[in-house]
Amino acid sequence: MTSIRAEEGDTPPTRFDDQLAAQLLAQRIVLLGTQVDEVSANRVCSQLLVLSAEDPRTDISLYINSPGGSVYAGLAIYDTMRLIPNDVSTLAMG
Repeated sequence: MTSIRAEEGDTPPTRFDDQLAAQLLAQRIVLLGTQVDEVSANRVCSQLLVLSAEDPRTDISLYINSPGGSVYAGLAIYDTMRLIPNDVSTLAMG
């Protein structure tokens, strides 16, 4: 199960947050809702790789609600999207 990590000063995640993250992942939805940094990029890349390993043919949705962040971390996400055989559709929110 994947947990949503609280950023410094944020409210720590609750069990509901963990359940919501698991439900989204079960629907093949990856959510990037924080600044792009090494931690958030590793989480997104890991989720993409897990979903691809489970089913390399079914599309994956990536919802992005982020103020930006590290270019290198963002490129890691981009490279992972290019690496996996799945089509990854992105939706920028906010």
